This record gives sequence, C-alpha cells and structure tokens, in this order.
Amino acid sequence: MFKSEIRDRYRKERQKLSKTQVDLASLEVSEKCIAFLKDRKSITCVAGYQSFDQEIDLSVCWAWCKTAGIPVFLIPKTTIGLSKSQVDAIDIWFVPGIVFSKTYHRLGFGKGVYDRLLSKSAGYKIGIGYQFKGVPEWPKDPWDIPMDHLILGGIPFFDLKS
Repeated sequence: MFKSEIRDRYRKERQKLSKTQVDLASLEVSEKCIAFLKDRKSITCVAGYQSFDQEIDLSVCWAWCKTAGIPVFLIPKTTIGLSKSQVDAIDIWFVPGIVFSKTYHRLGFGKGVYDRLLSKSAGYKIGIGYQFKGVPEWPKDPWDIPMDHLILGGIPFFDLKS
C-alpha cells in the first residue's frame, strides 16, 4: 500500500470521530505526556503543535508545562524557519501523526515539515496520535524519521485491513 493511500484512509476515519471521542483521547494522551515529563529531570524546552483536523489536542499538557516552568515552542503547520540554536534547545518533540507504524514511523500530511526539522535535532521524539488496529506497513523513504516513543490514545477505533 502506498503512503498516500494509507494517509487518506486513516485521515478520513479520524475525521469521523465524535467530539467526545477526540476530547477523551486528548485528555488521556495529555495525562500520559505529563506523566512522561514528570519522570524527566532537566527539560530545557519542549516542542509541540496546535491541533487541527481531529488531531490529539495537547493543550492540557501545554498548560501543565507552563505551571511547571517548562517552555513550549508550538510548531506552525506551514514552512518552518527555526534556527539551529532553537532546534538544539528542544529536548523533547511532541509530533502529531495521522498514523504510526510498528517501527515508530509516522505518516503526517505528506509535506515533510517534521522530517526536515527532526533530522536536525538530537531531541527525544514522541509520536502523538490515536491507537489504531491493523495499521499496514508502508515503504519508508530515507528522509523518514522514526519516533523514539509513541503516546497513543483512545480505544483501537477500527481495523482497515478488513
């Protein structure tokens, strides 16, 4: 199966989720992210995103970071012009994905924004998304950056193999 086919199928299914499903999964994932951050000793800065298109919303996590004194840099969805020093300052990246493979590779919107950024960073990369059953493997490109860890939420919503 091609990346574009998998991306389109899972994105369409994700768009069918109710507001309640999205809110519950977002709270679950935010709580897991906060627990992950609490286990770390010295965090200089985390990078995150502002959710859209039924993505997991980590605003609860961002609010906790603020109270804990951890700076959060929210990555815009368009082209990114971060300096090397800004990229180097990020300890942990929270990276949204439409779907993730068993090898921790992600499919996003296909523009390569995160792959270009993450290729320049030694920061810890955490994939954020929904828990899906039966995700097929797809061909990986040399520029695809695997995540170090996944934090997924919600019940396994559907199995697209059937």
